[in-house]
Amino acid sequence: MDNYFQGKRILVIGGTGFIGSELIKHLIKNNPLVIRIFSRDDGRQAKLQNEIGDLENLRFLIGDIRDKERLKKALEDIDIVFHVAGMKNVYLSEYNPFEAVLTNVIGTQNLIDASLEKEVEKVIFVSMNNAANPVSTLGATKLLAEKLMISAHYHRGRKRTLFSNVRLGNVFDNSYVESLKKQIVNNNSVSIPSSEIYTFVMDVFNVANLLLNVVGKMQGGETYVFKMPVVRADDLAKVTIEEICKSMNKDPFSVVINQLGLLPGEKHNEFLITNEEGKNTLDVGDMFVILSPLLIKDVEGFNYFNSNNFMEKGYSSHDKIPLTKEQIRDLLFKQV
Repeated sequence: MDNYFQGKRILVIGGTGFIGSELIKHLIKNNPLVIRIFSRDDGRQAKLQNEIGDLENLRFLIGDIRDKERLKKALEDIDIVFHVAGMKNVYLSEYNPFEAVLTNVIGTQNLIDASLEKEVEKVIFVSMNNAANPVSTLGATKLLAEKLMISAHYHRGRKRTLFSNVRLGNVFDNSYVESLKKQIVNNNSVSIPSSEIYTFVMDVFNVANLLLNVVGKMQGGETYVFKMPVVRADDLAKVTIEEICKSMNKDPFSVVINQLGLLPGEKHNEFLITNEEGKNTLDVGDMFVILSPLLIKDVEGFNYFNSNNFMEKGYSSHDKIPLTKEQIRDLLFKQV
């Protein structure tokens, strides 16, 4: 992958979010011809521009994925698209469902249509664990966006564009730390939904690395799922509190942890792959590949390390042993 992006024209939609901005930092090291950073938040764009510096191959574009005509302009002569935009908050999506549909569903279809028209080489949609067995508006819109990407691959006709998905668990970054730190400073307490939530988690640095690797492997119509460890919400909060208090010279045991209960649309256990999807899922080492029912008929034609190692069931946080507090510290705070 060292030379894969060299000389490529890349568009990152939602490039000022925490996944998008980390992805851009990784892409810069691979010497692409141009990286276009597309988002609707001019404040975040200015902040990222100041953080990265004035590089000749970076272009900052203000726009919304809901605006197909603006997307077409952004996609001119583009080779690779990373689609990391969208509504991501479960609670807000529950109370603003059609806004989630406009961004996550119609916005994704806008990108598909524009990418086919501009004959982009590859489009990668970054989805969320909520799409597996969805119980929330957010999960339903992410699942439908995945389905649109898969469908696009089969309805592209003679177009060269490949469409694939990547389904992530929770991505850990400094925003979680800063949120808890603010609560500690203001109230000497932190709030979590429930101590018994078991969630998949990975740090944003490794997520960005794996996303780059997917581009070289993708063949269209599949969904990639990274193998991610599971943490218990209470343990994650305690480790984060300990790290924050260490920097503040404060006793972590003085901080109170309040449990608020599950918010609408939240679950105690998460799926990254459902039991039904597991029947069509290949284990290829550091990740899983969910093949669509149409694709499953031609496994031999796909170069997934010549793997025929199908899963027997889904991939759930309920089935995995959660990390210890020390393992959480080693995994998440070495990069933060």
